[in-house]
Amino acid sequence: MSPTLLTLLLTTTVATPEITGVAPTPLPLSAVAEVTGAGFVPDGTSVAIGGVAQQVFNVQVDRIRLSVAADTPLGTQRLVVTVTTGQADIDVQVVPPLPRISDVTPDQLTLGKLATIQGEDLDTATAVSVGNVAASIREQTAFVIVFEVPFDEAILGDQVLRVTSPSGAATRNLTVVPPTPEIDAIAPNPARQGDLITIRGSIVPLNVRAKIGGVDAPSVVAETGAVTVLVPDTVEVGPHDVTVSVGVLTSPPQGPLYIQMADPDHPVVTGVFPANVAKGGQIWIVGEDLDTVTTATHGLVVDECDRTACRVGAGDAEVGTPFTAAVSGSTGAAVFTMSVLDEAPVEPVITSVSPQPALRGEALTISGERMQTLKTVVIGGKAQSVVFFRTNEIEITVSPDTPLGAERLFVTTNTGSEPFEITVLDPFPSADAGADVGDDATPPADEDPHEDTSTGGGDGGACSGGGGPAAPLTGLLGLLGPWLVRRRRAT
Repeated sequence: MSPTLLTLLLTTTVATPEITGVAPTPLPLSAVAEVTGAGFVPDGTSVAIGGVAQQVFNVQVDRIRLSVAADTPLGTQRLVVTVTTGQADIDVQVVPPLPRISDVTPDQLTLGKLATIQGEDLDTATAVSVGNVAASIREQTAFVIVFEVPFDEAILGDQVLRVTSPSGAATRNLTVVPPTPEIDAIAPNPARQGDLITIRGSIVPLNVRAKIGGVDAPSVVAETGAVTVLVPDTVEVGPHDVTVSVGVLTSPPQGPLYIQMADPDHPVVTGVFPANVAKGGQIWIVGEDLDTVTTATHGLVVDECDRTACRVGAGDAEVGTPFTAAVSGSTGAAVFTMSVLDEAPVEPVITSVSPQPALRGEALTISGERMQTLKTVVIGGKAQSVVFFRTNEIEITVSPDTPLGAERLFVTTNTGSEPFEITVLDPFPSADAGADVGDDATPPADEDPHEDTSTGGGDGGACSGGGGPAAPLTGLLGLLGPWLVRRRRAT
């Protein structure tokens, strides 16, 4: 075979190299890179970047693996692949080396505490994050980074530590735990029994509990760095230490917190209707001494209050699991539990009640609209026994212990109705009702309070002793007097 024919045969059977891609992009110094393409020769291929020979450790026909030399110039450089049949080239971007993590101490990171990363090329790092929350870098060299773990309860548990640089990121899996809580401030101090106090410090809002003088204090609002609690009535007057617990971790005691006697008229909550309210709906809080209430926690809005009830709007309260909320005013606070549902409120409407007045222990019919999802009927703060209900009518049996006199009636579905005024009477007053000057005294059901009970004519026996006809008349008037007064008030 002639030399010319052999040359022609070789040039037509051996292809020149071709580059289709380089990864990663950009190329960090000391990183492992891969060049893809065609026409590479396993035992006869070399690579240079920016004129610096690279360490090639694996060549296949369609790919080359190499380690980017530490002395490769940075910036835009020409990568050249050379084989026996020719060359191929492509522009690449060379960047500083990736940071490398060799160790992290301590083994478990604690919220708000310092931690140390050891490794190489850490001076190229521009950010450190834990669970995608940025951390504050305190010290940094090529071999060490000292950072502060974010004080954010969202990163508790198993997380990824990430060290980011212009060349890329290095990561490490680890665990984040809460710190032992510490108390920095307690306000107000002094505080009364039944007041709300706020405890501030290194506190994670995760299963938070507080104690005042060893007595559990109901937690009302817990947030990062603070918890608001109610001072229980059972805490004795005087100075007391305060502690806060997060899970099994308890703070050193702080204080003293000086506790004063509760205001005699501090609010008391005995019921919440409905306890599960639709978003944007309203609830009724019933109890005692609620007329001083002006504010509520958790974004709830106090619309109106009197001594026995408050109408409260759901406002901006968070939809979800039940929570402990509080209403408060100048005389103190009271707590209750409720939840907000992601439902459209269907507000029931009361148009009439019959009979009016209503009698304890007897049937009462409530007429209205949108009452098909009824939950509760309340009169004077007392939940009533429902016999049946439908969209426009409810029948109840008035509870024997419903407060007497002019009272507020409301119904609740997934929100509360507007109040309806009703008068409640007792059909069977006690025998000594005449001696009771309060509004609870009522006449016998079978007697007409307007009937003339005088004996007429007579022989002046009214002036005689207790055995005369005036004695039963006087007793009857004593019995009816308070009822007549109340009757006039009701009308």
